[in-house]
Amino acid sequence: MARPNRTFNDQELQKIIYSICPTSDYSPTWSHRIQEDAERWLILTEEQQCILDTLLRHNRVVITGRSGTGKTLLALTYARQMSELGKSVLFLVFNKKLADKIYKDLSSTSVTVKTYHAFAAQLAKRIGKTLTLEGTDNTSEIINTALSNNLLPNYDVIVIDEAQVFNHEWIIALSCCYDHSSFLAFCDETQVFTFENSLSADEIADYIDSDKVQYLTINLRSPKKVFSRLYEALPKPDYQQASLRPEDNDALIELTTASPLSTLTETIKTLTARGINRNDIAVIYLDTDPSTLIPQCIKDSVSEIETIRRFRGLERPVVIVYAPESFTSTPEITCAYSRATTLCIVIFNAINFIEETKDPFQSMVKVLEAGIAKQLGELNFDTANGEDLVKIISATSNIQWSEIWNSYVMYHSIDPVEELYNLLWRFHLVIYEKNCIYEIKKPSFGAGKETVINSARYLPDLEYGFRDERITLGWCPTCGMWTRKTDVPSANDNCLDCKVRQNKRYKARLENKQYDDCIANPNAYEKEFKQKLSPFLIALGRLHNRLDNDQKLTVKEKVKGSKNALYEVARIFIGIDLLSYEVGDSIVANDYSEKLWNSMPAFQQITTLPELKAQVNTAFAVYYNTDKWLKKLTKGVYEKV
Repeated sequence: MARPNRTFNDQELQKIIYSICPTSDYSPTWSHRIQEDAERWLILTEEQQCILDTLLRHNRVVITGRSGTGKTLLALTYARQMSELGKSVLFLVFNKKLADKIYKDLSSTSVTVKTYHAFAAQLAKRIGKTLTLEGTDNTSEIINTALSNNLLPNYDVIVIDEAQVFNHEWIIALSCCYDHSSFLAFCDETQVFTFENSLSADEIADYIDSDKVQYLTINLRSPKKVFSRLYEALPKPDYQQASLRPEDNDALIELTTASPLSTLTETIKTLTARGINRNDIAVIYLDTDPSTLIPQCIKDSVSEIETIRRFRGLERPVVIVYAPESFTSTPEITCAYSRATTLCIVIFNAINFIEETKDPFQSMVKVLEAGIAKQLGELNFDTANGEDLVKIISATSNIQWSEIWNSYVMYHSIDPVEELYNLLWRFHLVIYEKNCIYEIKKPSFGAGKETVINSARYLPDLEYGFRDERITLGWCPTCGMWTRKTDVPSANDNCLDCKVRQNKRYKARLENKQYDDCIANPNAYEKEFKQKLSPFLIALGRLHNRLDNDQKLTVKEKVKGSKNALYEVARIFIGIDLLSYEVGDSIVANDYSEKLWNSMPAFQQITTLPELKAQVNTAFAVYYNTDKWLKKLTKGVYEKV
């Protein structure tokens, strides 16, 4: 009996195909790759074994090599072998966290492991001296004093790791005081941060009286992609470098984002979802101490969050290099890259790439990573807020009104005269309109690209005129625009506009356009209109119309940009007038104050005559005492010199 014909639905068909030809991803998981890397690559190489044999035959040797070539592994192996042979070994490093790690690794031996400063502090206690680290370093003196008093502990072998950041006086003192001991120094000249001492391998060899510098050239610790990135970024050494690890383009992931904290959170979620143990993940921060900047949920998801300055010399299978703030220098960021043994993920704030830089690493990454160019195209404040920005001031400054923020937007300028104009407009807008102003820094990147870096928010202040708050501006994916953010990050980067972006929008006061035009074209306006101007705009008008550029710069030098509006405007008025006075002309401070008060009715809206006199007298005193523009005749009476 023939079977009836039957058709299969899509779901049944897929089951049959899968049973015949299963489609599984047989590539190893990240947890397996971490284990394989530890077993296969984080062991002594043939090159390291040869150098180890050399160390056993020579008394004083310097070993140099880039990160990942196994310097610390070699130092540990040598120290362990010397201890097993009955030798007393002192192992010194610069970094405390590295000292703790090495101490743990050598806990089964008799090796003494300390930071250099901990060793010096121990000796200071023995000889009854006080260790000084600030100002003049007295550690070398302490070591020599301990030797002369027979209080220096005896060691057959001295091993120094991170020798490139030791002070040369420390090396000399140790070498001389332990002149009969074996002496090994390990260094990497590329891992010296901008604030540290720096010694080359040849200098160290000279200080310890060694004629033997050994080079480690084979990198096995770093993934091949990381090795290649660092090879391109760092200066080429005089010796060849190589990596024996296979190609692994997925082992380095460089991300550019306008929301670094959100990206960090999602990255850690992805890693843990892929089965990577939290103990294998470290977040390396490139700027300030991250302890107060990272939410607890992230801290609980990784083994460690640390600055690169404290993590140098250490490693983790998975390292997330977190750069949410300013782009750091090449030595620090390349050192952070090199801490990973299996996977390195780098999270850059896209804003970091906007300002032009001479830093070779930043320039290289910006060129190589196409994603950065895409991000930069999105980070354009004028485009993001486009139709909501209304030009208010154009002749004497560059000030717009943002209907989204219900605030003025003022652009920071590096030109001192423009900044003086901005200061006076800021006083006027905040004091007379009681309105918030955002000052935006937006250096250019390429043709027509002007992008927000950071902002100050200026708010009215009853005592001085205004107060300022630092506000971060960043791209909010929820709002789809540039938004204001607080200094304390959270999962959504603390966007201040997410909840209020639908609020009613207000229009700017358009009379400021007339004020701006009046300052630029004073002859087109009647006296009655000019008297409506605030003292700050009158001062701006006098600067703009009476002085040449050199004179404006001279006045700007006398303005310190303080928040005391009355004092600053008094300084400006006096400076403008003094430039027109002849030597020997006299001026009475109280008469000058009353002249300002009577000629500018707008003063009466914000202060009293006694307060104005007090600030004018202070301004005259500074021109006399500090600037030496005046000679004091009697109290409150001056003469131009």
